[in-house]
Amino acid sequence: GVTASMSAWRTRIESSLAMADGELRFDAAADVPAGIDGVDRRGTLTGRVSGALGAEMIGQMLLPEDDRLQGRLDIALDLGGTLQSPTATGRATGNVKYTSAAAGMDVRIEELDVRAEGQRLRIAALKGNDGRDGVIDGRGSVDFSAGFGDAVYDVEVAFLDTYLARIDE
Repeated sequence: GVTASMSAWRTRIESSLAMADGELRFDAAADVPAGIDGVDRRGTLTGRVSGALGAEMIGQMLLPEDDRLQGRLDIALDLGGTLQSPTATGRATGNVKYTSAAAGMDVRIEELDVRAEGQRLRIAALKGNDGRDGVIDGRGSVDFSAGFGDAVYDVEVAFLDTYLARIDE
């Protein structure tokens, strides 16, 4: 369920999403002076996002109908900064399997470790395979300090002897 409360100086939102394969909890508060001109985006932001999330639900929201995403993500993030310049610290870990019958893909990420470091996400580990002998190995970072629209990506992923698609025609 979701609960929200507001006063002249503070807005608080609490919610939890429970599913058969996990639960995600969001708890945030913002000290946001509001007036006739709207919300002051310099108000402080505090909060926490935590829990376990089944990857299948993410797949159902984002992927084509015949594609499947399985696995689990464990999330523990502390939110801070301001509404104008939010920050997060913490990490998300897990494993995910992506299958696409149409493309003949079977990609397994057996180790995923993403660290939130202020306005930067660092991929500390991304290790997996193609369901056979192929190896997937990645790392890098995404810097959001200039804003989400101007994010700077520095991510490398190596695919060694990896079959990403198997189409017989």
